[in-house]
Amino acid sequence: MEDQQELILGIEAAGSAVSVALAEAGRGLGVVWLDSGKPSGEILLQWIERLLVSCQRSREQLTGLALCLGPGSFTSMRISLATVQALGFALNLPIYTADRLRLTATAMVHQPEAVKVIQNAYKGELYQGVFDCRGNLPEPLEPLRLIRPEQFLAGLKPGQWVLGDGLKVLEGMDWKPEERGVLLEPAGMHRPDAMALIHLVRALGLRPAAGDIEPIYLRASEAEVAYVARFGNL
Repeated sequence: MEDQQELILGIEAAGSAVSVALAEAGRGLGVVWLDSGKPSGEILLQWIERLLVSCQRSREQLTGLALCLGPGSFTSMRISLATVQALGFALNLPIYTADRLRLTATAMVHQPEAVKVIQNAYKGELYQGVFDCRGNLPEPLEPLRLIRPEQFLAGLKPGQWVLGDGLKVLEGMDWKPEERGVLLEPAGMHRPDAMALIHLVRALGLRPAAGDIEPIYLRASEAEVAYVARFGNL
């Protein structure tokens, strides 16, 4: 495979929609969006095949797979992970991974202050990531967290950038970012997708995931919550 042209297929399925992208030596060839609710593995595989055909490439030409591990939709991430693992096993391909909050932060590189990314976790909560974006890549400053909006607002400092779809959660709250000296990226301006994911894993040096690959959840699934409520701790 060493003499093959680098051809990476990426899947980002942590948000409300799923995107699939194909890039050759860092040059984007094509990207498709699937927004049909909860994509089944069959639909995802169909669109992967359609993308490859439209770009005049084949599965056998792929040299790697990129996958966003979340946090996000439990079902979508499980389906995308199973699909990528099956393709990786069948084609003997490395799998490169990244989290969605770091992926979002790539829109703010070369900023002098810390960048906070918030993503709607629903149930009145937010996923939060804090990054140093002074260089070419966002570097995590602390572990990803699941927090309430009140906690997030209490931790804001002047000069910090805030971006992500979690901004919509804050719209109904009485807070004035301009008075705090906080800088906002308008919600929805940057939508992480599979092409950006491919560029990120390439910038990280195409390091294959080590060991078992698991989605990033940050909280228990509905099934786990129901089990604990009925039978006690797992």
